[in-house]
Amino acid sequence: MAKKQKDNAGLKTLGIFAGAGVLAYFGHKYLSVPKVVVKSIDKADQEASIQFGKELHNVDISAPSTIAGDAGFELRVIPEGNKLRLDVYRNDKIKKHQEQLIA
Repeated sequence: MAKKQKDNAGLKTLGIFAGAGVLAYFGHKYLSVPKVVVKSIDKADQEASIQFGKELHNVDISAPSTIAGDAGFELRVIPEGNKLRLDVYRNDKIKKHQEQLIA
C-alpha cells in the first residue's frame, strides 16, 4: 500500500511539471500584441508621437523607421502618401496591421 502511494506522489509531481511546461510553451507562443496608439502627428515637422506598449516614442515620419518593443516585438512605421502604416512584427512575422491618416 505504501509503495502505491509513493508511486502516485511521483505521478502528481510529474503532472505538475508537465502542466507548467505546457503553460510556459503556450504563454510564450501566444503573447499579447502590444497596443499601438498614435497620440499626435505634426505634418509640418514630419514627426509623430506614438505609444507602443507602455512607452511613448517620437518618430520621424519622413522615412520608414523601426521601434523595438518588449518580448521581441517591433513596430515598423512606414509613411505611404497621406497615411502611416503601422505594423507590429515578432520574429519577422506580422502580428498586427494598422493605418493612420496624416491630416
